Amino acid sequence: MKLNCIAPIIPVADVAKSAGFYRDVLGFEIDFVLEDNSYGVLRLQGQEIHLTGPADAAALAATCNNISVYFWVQGIEDYYAQASAANPGTKITPIEDRPWGMREFHIHDLDGALLRIGETLPHDA
Repeated sequence: MKLNCIAPIIPVADVAKSAGFYRDVLGFEIDFVLEDNSYGVLRLQGQEIHLTGPADAAALAATCNNISVYFWVQGIEDYYAQASAANPGTKITPIEDRPWGMREFHIHDLDGALLRIGETLPHDA
């Protein structure tokens, strides 16, 4: 057996607008957004994020603040600089070294999903 990819499906209020956020903030390429703005797929280095428009506002409110996605990266300072520059009004935490051996920062997407970006700390850190 082989696992090719795991793709979170994140509910959003506006698929096209959110696709732009993930492109600008994290560097994803927009593969497609359906014409009715109900679904979109973004790709970056063999990884995917899927965005789906909610059935209604209550569904979005019930899910968006309870979703967290972890991005394990190399070059966290570059991701931090890109995220900070692309979205100056968005809440973003400083980069911190964590006791579990990761250097991380957190940012929320346009609808409140928590995006945790982390890089493995060197063993001597």
